[in-house]
Amino acid sequence: MNREKLLNAIGQTDESLLKDNEELRRRPENSSVTKEAPFTAKKGRARRRVVFALAACLVLALGSIAAYASGIFRSGSVTTGTNENGHATYFYEPDEDMRLPSSVFTGAFMTEVPGYFHEYWQRSQGVTFSYPDRRNGVRGFDIDFTDVPFLHAQEFNTLEDAAAYIGYSPLAIPAFELNLEKDWVNVSVLGLDDNWIPGTDIEPDFKVGCVELNARYLLDDLVVHLVDYMITDIYATPRAIQEVSSESSTFTSETVVANNREFQVITEDISSFLPGYIEKQYIWAQDKVEYHLIIRYRNKEAEIEKAETLIRNWMDSFGN
Repeated sequence: MNREKLLNAIGQTDESLLKDNEELRRRPENSSVTKEAPFTAKKGRARRRVVFALAACLVLALGSIAAYASGIFRSGSVTTGTNENGHATYFYEPDEDMRLPSSVFTGAFMTEVPGYFHEYWQRSQGVTFSYPDRRNGVRGFDIDFTDVPFLHAQEFNTLEDAAAYIGYSPLAIPAFELNLEKDWVNVSVLGLDDNWIPGTDIEPDFKVGCVELNARYLLDDLVVHLVDYMITDIYATPRAIQEVSSESSTFTSETVVANNREFQVITEDISSFLPGYIEKQYIWAQDKVEYHLIIRYRNKEAEIEKAETLIRNWMDSFGN
C-alpha cells in the first residue's frame, strides 16, 4: 500500500473547517490554511501537514483511561515543538492500545464497505458504471476520489444517524445547549491492504482498518468541528502518533480538568490569517474512541461565553 498517498488523501476530510468566508464560513483564498496533499496542494499558500507514524491510517488509536493517584483520569499527552523545517508542531500520543476488534461494530458499514472498495478499485481501473461514484458531493471532502479506492465517504443528516451507521455502542454523542447550524456530518472508512501496489492491475483486498465520524457546525462567527476516530485490530501497532505542523502559526498546550478528567488542549495562534479569532482543540479518549473538539470563535466576551458553553457541553458528554 502507498501509505503516504493514503494518509495525505484522508487528511483532507476537515478541509472545509479551514476554508471560511469573511464571517468564518469561507475563508478568503489568499489566507487559507490547507492540509498538504497531492490532490489539492496550492502553491504559495500556507499549509498544514498531517503525518502519521507507526500506523497507515488517519485514525489515532486511543485506549483505556489511566488514573492518577489523585483520582483524576487522563487518556494521553501532548508535546509541542518544531520539525526539521522549523515549523511549529504538536504530537498527541494516547496512553493505551486502542485497537478494536471488528466484531464490536454492528453498523451497516462493516458489511457494505468491502463491496464499495471493490467498486472504487474498478473505477480507478477505468470501469464505468451506470451511476455516479457515491462519494462525489460528500461535504467535508475536497479531493478527487478517482485514485483513492481505499476510502469510503458518506454523508448523514445527524450525528445519531452517522453513529448508527458505525454501530459502536460506547460512542458518545454530545448534546449542545445552543442552537448550532449543521454544515455537514459524514463518516469515512479506510481500507488497508499492505500488499497492494498502486498503478498495477492487481486487485487489492482492502480490509476495514479505521472509521472516522466528522461533523461541522456553525453559530454566527463560531465554528465547531467534531472528529471521532476508531481503529481496528488489523494494525500491527497499538496506536498511531499524530504530528500536526504549521509554517504560519504556533501551538501551545495545556490541560483542563472537568468531571475528574484531564483534557488535553491545544491552542493554535491563527492571528496572522484570522486576526481577532481564537482556535482551540480539546482531545479526550474513552472506550477506545479518540474524540476531538476543534472550536474557533471571535475573541469577544459574548463569543467566548458561547464557546465555553459548547466546550462544557462536549466535556459533559463523557460523564460526570
